[in-house]
Amino acid sequence: MHGKRICMFHGGKSTGLVTEDGRKRCAIAKTVYGYETRAAREYRAKKFRELKALFDSMYLR
Repeated sequence: MHGKRICMFHGGKSTGLVTEDGRKRCAIAKTVYGYETRAAREYRAKKFRELKALFDSMYLR
């Protein structure tokens, strides 16, 4: 399909998630188990923020 990166038979006609409820269901379905759980992402984000704050405090002096 023109302007798409994939063909119409493999998702090119898809408009994506439209409703807020649909977006929430998709987000929950994608982060159920394994390395990429929502809790793991939040934990890593928190630790990266702490690391960045530490780094900034050391090198901005």
